Amino acid sequence: MPRQVPIDAGVDRRVRRSRAALFAAAVRLVSERGTTSVSLTELAEAADLSRQAVYSHFCDRDSVIVAAGIDLIERELFPALAECDDGAWGQMTLLATRHLAHHRPYYRALGTGPCAYPAKQAVLASVASLHNQVGGQAVRGFEGDDAVTFVVGGCFDLFTRWLVDSEDPLDPDAMADRLLTLAGQLFSRDLAESIRRP
Repeated sequence: MPRQVPIDAGVDRRVRRSRAALFAAAVRLVSERGTTSVSLTELAEAADLSRQAVYSHFCDRDSVIVAAGIDLIERELFPALAECDDGAWGQMTLLATRHLAHHRPYYRALGTGPCAYPAKQAVLASVASLHNQVGGQAVRGFEGDDAVTFVVGGCFDLFTRWLVDSEDPLDPDAMADRLLTLAGQLFSRDLAESIRRP
């Protein structure tokens, strides 16, 4: 797991600003280049930080890039998902596909480069944490870590394939429909009925 300083009210404002600048630089540079092959020096310079400042929070470049992806998900996608009604799988799936399509260059590079495995593990940990915070209901209809790993890990791989292999422009609505159809085929009839798009 990447070494990080947690972002919370107890963290110095300068640290939060530095981390925000570093994450923004990582997302921008990786998106522009279409690869995670961005040096730590380049990330530090783009964020107007010293390499030493970056190393005080992260052990390497991959940790920065993965943390930037988790920050993007937790800052943009999770709050939107939290606004959804309980059991609104169709709406949540569409929000996820639209978020991924909007940030396609970044997530495509993250899912296919040397950061892919750490990114997948970080996404699983982030969703599991959210799942536990809301009483085991983040992945609605499922209980336990194995279920979260199964659902989120499978979605991570499907999303990566979609981001890499699909022609431009991406169709988030069609991808959401594909995922919901698949869920309906895999899960019990009652659960399938509850996750059908509105």
